[in-house]
Amino acid sequence: MAQLPPTGSAFFSTDHQAAITHLSNFVREISIASKTSQFQARHAEEFVHYLQTIKVAPNGYENSQKRPLLDKGIKYILPCCRSMFSYAIKRRHLSPYAETPFSCLDLGRILIENAKTVSIFSPN
Repeated sequence: MAQLPPTGSAFFSTDHQAAITHLSNFVREISIASKTSQFQARHAEEFVHYLQTIKVAPNGYENSQKRPLLDKGIKYILPCCRSMFSYAIKRRHLSPYAETPFSCLDLGRILIENAKTVSIFSPN
């Protein structure tokens, strides 16, 4: 897969870098594609399953207790990955007629089932 810009790069914010790191880890762990152009829609679907199975530290610190990635996090990561592929197509790093592998995923239909509850008012 193409090398990602450094963390402090103007291309990625810290949140985007964390999202793209999940994709990079997935490709490295599964070793599915040696080139970005070989990443296909079925790989994007496998990536969604991968995101549903990993555990992350909620505050980003290595030593904190890990929990499964929440659905809202997955809904944030997938558009970041889709926009990275769109950027690569626009900048001609990929074929100009290529579709992003994440375009087959209907991101709007992903349900948010396990989100943190937000309590604005306490009983006191």
